[in-house]
Amino acid sequence: MFSVPNFQHVRHVFCRREHVTDNLLAALQKAKLETLDLTDATFEAHCILPAFEHPESLTRLILERSDMTGFNIRPLVNLTHLNINRCNLTPQDAWSQLTGLTQLRVLLFDQRRHRRYDHRRYCLYDDRTHADCMQVLTQNTHLTELNLNGHVLGPAVGNALENKNLRILELHACGLGDAGFQKLAFLNLEKLVVSRNELTENSVTHLCSTLQQVNEPHLRHLDLGGNALGDDVMLELAAMTYFAMARKSVGQRLK
Repeated sequence: MFSVPNFQHVRHVFCRREHVTDNLLAALQKAKLETLDLTDATFEAHCILPAFEHPESLTRLILERSDMTGFNIRPLVNLTHLNINRCNLTPQDAWSQLTGLTQLRVLLFDQRRHRRYDHRRYCLYDDRTHADCMQVLTQNTHLTELNLNGHVLGPAVGNALENKNLRILELHACGLGDAGFQKLAFLNLEKLVVSRNELTENSVTHLCSTLQQVNEPHLRHLDLGGNALGDDVMLELAAMTYFAMARKSVGQRLK
């Protein structure tokens, strides 16, 4: 057990797969933390995450697969790294809280099914939630890594992701379609996951055309699984010389 006096001098706390008690939360509340990792953490009954006395100091918050009941991200205005993958935070609650953040460089919000929660509750978007999401993506222009797997956002998300700083982009089953896919900025991406997005051969042709505009594109990992793509267009993609070391990442159709 950490005591409050000692905890006040701690800057990085990792409580992965730990049972978090009320006393520990009280210590966290007073500490001037820079990093807090509560991956797979469990909490005492009716225990909610604290209102930090120094919210401006926290830059990295990891709550993957954790219970975020009662937690408010809104005051953490200096966050640069946020991981809320597969937690029990609904899109409605999450995006409304994130609208105040403008310095994010990493945002991980994977909504694919997790055994602890009913997935159907966490993939619903109304007009307000969609607008909040677009606002967050647009205003965080320094994002380098983004994971929105399982969020059914539709083609409009492409307009909000013209960010040329992105290096890793995961949009599994987001309802992109060809219209949304062709709005993405590809040239600086190193990893792109767009599986199960109802893409056609037009999207792959557009991707090839875009990448051919530069001598050495950065893209090395490409996941197009679950889209209706023919062999010819996939072979065209595989034939691009810079993909020689990444063919296994492109898909089984390249065999």
